[in-house]
This record gives sequence, structure tokens and C-alpha cells, in this order.
Amino acid sequence: MEEDQAKKLIGIVIEHLKSVKGDLDSTVDFVTNLSKKNSISPDFLLELCYVCGSNEMYVLAYIFAKTSARLSTGDTKAIAHYNVGVASAIMGRLEEAEKQYKLALKIDPINASTHYNYGNLLKQMGRPEEAEEQYKFALDINPKNVSIHSNYGILLSEIGRKEEAEEQYKLALKIDPNYADAHYNYGLLFLDIGQPENAEKQYKLALEADPKHVATHSNYGLLLKQMGR
Repeated sequence: MEEDQAKKLIGIVIEHLKSVKGDLDSTVDFVTNLSKKNSISPDFLLELCYVCGSNEMYVLAYIFAKTSARLSTGDTKAIAHYNVGVASAIMGRLEEAEKQYKLALKIDPINASTHYNYGNLLKQMGRPEEAEEQYKFALDINPKNVSIHSNYGILLSEIGRKEEAEEQYKLALKIDPNYADAHYNYGLLFLDIGQPENAEKQYKLALEADPKHVATHSNYGLLLKQMGR
């Protein structure tokens, strides 16, 4: 990516966004026309999306990804729709995120990341049965993904299927014994079923794996307080 060109385009888009008072649709139209006029490729727009996303500039990431989705075909189009979905979910535009994930999966139905993030979205939207279906699709495609196992475990725990949740955490930790999130969530499960000693063991393992795991420190502190320590 040409750094000067990237900075210039980002600056132009920021100014236009201000001029239309944050109107995203108008700005996507603007960037689409600008890209056509200046032969800016969909791949370059996707790179800009990644740059903006990594800097937590999610509105810009959304705009560049959506423009890329309009102008691209094939795999690039699917990736662009996926990235619009990710940015939309972070921005709280949940219906838009769902629409984009569906568009991505229509083009590439065997993308584990899209199924996984769609599952996370559906869980957030209070649709656990549909979320589970997406997690299962994702694991069929990528059975060794520890994040999917761990988040599927969270879903199962939330809907009261504790033994199945435990199995998912065990599967995640079999793949990666140092996956802090799985140890942490496994600890929450033990606490929920009244096994504080086992919860503490999992919290300790989580902190060994990641000494800066904030949620574990916080919940381990709460556990110790409850245990009178």
C-alpha cells in the first residue's frame, strides 16, 4: 500500500464524513465514485479497512469495506462483506452486521470465521439456537479453533447445558493448554455449578498463561473475597 496515497484518501473521507454530518450511506457513495474515477482497487480499499480497523477507526473501516464490497467480485467481495459485518457489529449496527455476514456466506459458505462471528452476533442478539448452528458450522470447517470452542462453551453455559459447555472448554484446552480465555470461562463454569476450588485452579492456569488477563484478575479477586481470603 502506498502510505501517502492511503493517508490522503483517509483524510478526504474524514472531511467528507464531517461535511455530511456522519451520513454513512452518502459517504460510501462518495468513496465509490471517487474510487471509480481514480481507479482505486477494491483490494486497496480492503487494505485501508484493515489499517483503520487496527487503529479502532471502525466507521472508516466500515466505509472502505462497504465500498470494496460494491466494487469487487469473488473472494474479495466475500471478504469485504465479512469486514463490513465485523465493523457493523462493533458499531452496534447489528441488523446490518447480520445482512453482511449472510452476503459473505452466500459467496463463500465454508468460511469458518464468518460462521463464527455470525454466531457471536446471534448470541448477542438473543438468538441462541441460531448461534449454536453457526458455531457448529464453524467447527465442522475448523475443528481446532480454540476461540470457537470457547465461545460455544459460553453459549452452552448460558442456556443451561453445563456438561456440554465443559466439554467445549476441555476440547479448547486439549488443542491449546495455554489458552487463557478457555481457562477463565471454565473457571466461571465451575463457580456457577458450585465448585469454587476448581474455579480457582482454572483462574490460576489462566493467569499463568496470560498474567495480564484482566477479567481473570477481577473475578479471581471476587472469588477470594467470597472464600474469606
